[in-house]
Amino acid sequence: GGREQIMCLTPDIADVGHFVPAGSALDAEARDRGTSIYLVDRRIDMLPAVLSEQLCSLRADADRYAMSILWNVDPATLKVSRVWCGKTIIHSSYELAYGDAQAIVDGRSCKAADAMKNNLDQVRESLSLLVQMSRALRRARKERGALQLESVEVKFELSEDETQAPKGIKVKEAMEVHSMVEEMMVWANETAAEQIYRAFPESALLRRHPQPRKVDFEPLVKVAASKGFSIDPTSNKTLAQSLDAAVVPSDPSVNFLLRSMATFAMAEAVYFSTHEVEEDEFYHYGLAATFYTHFTSPIRRYADLVVHRQLWESVRERQVRKARVRDGMQLPAPNPELAQSSVIGRVCVHINKQNRAAKCAQRDSVVFFQALYFGSLEGGAEEGAVVYE
Repeated sequence: GGREQIMCLTPDIADVGHFVPAGSALDAEARDRGTSIYLVDRRIDMLPAVLSEQLCSLRADADRYAMSILWNVDPATLKVSRVWCGKTIIHSSYELAYGDAQAIVDGRSCKAADAMKNNLDQVRESLSLLVQMSRALRRARKERGALQLESVEVKFELSEDETQAPKGIKVKEAMEVHSMVEEMMVWANETAAEQIYRAFPESALLRRHPQPRKVDFEPLVKVAASKGFSIDPTSNKTLAQSLDAAVVPSDPSVNFLLRSMATFAMAEAVYFSTHEVEEDEFYHYGLAATFYTHFTSPIRRYADLVVHRQLWESVRERQVRKARVRDGMQLPAPNPELAQSSVIGRVCVHINKQNRAAKCAQRDSVVFFQALYFGSLEGGAEEGAVVYE
């Protein structure tokens, strides 16, 4: 009766590297693009649609190549007793939209739930357990100093004719299953970062978020003081605590706006090769993570594809050596670029530049369509607030 419960938890990410060999023409094009770009009226993919929408899309009732991280974890304490990383073939039983997953957790009816029939209770139990674990992960990150910042993500309804003019605009609904997936992905990214740093101490592709400059918090401190609140930006933990305390019960928008201003003050998170900075500068300020990278979206980010290759290189030698002893296999030659700090450093410089350009294009696209939408309205007035100009 005293034995702890152990659960096997596995985030499975599409094995894009299986279809995009290093050094191939497809790899060169993906590296050049660096990232997919999401505009209001279109998406410019990093990879061809046959990969991003079909072969690397984890569909229900279909075999798919994946890169997987397996944790043996006690769901009550989040204590991990074993970590395994490697290539897998997965077969998903169901494919759920966020709204369907949230409906199942909430016990509400939806088409996806109705189709599950006898398996619905098992799926709901699994999703509910993941939600509970994500809450515990979020609490633990918050205790370490992780920030909860705010930004408004809008969704446009476009006309179906060739003009694609905006007909409506609304704020995207926040759901707890969004946070659940986010927490699991952050955990997977942290695990991948630790694994590749151990294997490639001079050339691991990681992501860091430097501490913002104190001067960048001055607008936030000034606005908060006008409402009677004191903001302490000494560290991420003191900032998080002072933002938590800056609450006007009768007006929730005050805290939302202050958190939005804190977002504006943040320094830019960047990719880097580990030979470039000292280990104490690897820290991700916003997530309070000692080691961090991007592993979970190789379909739309080239950085993740490089991380997949480094992660596989870090584990494949041991796996193939066992098979070679058993079956007489020859050990394939490693990819030398993965261990060359200068090569990884140049990749980081390029994809950082591409990410900045993509973010600017995405932001400008939203601003443009907002202007089109509000310019099409006749008369009327709406209350609003200028947060920071």
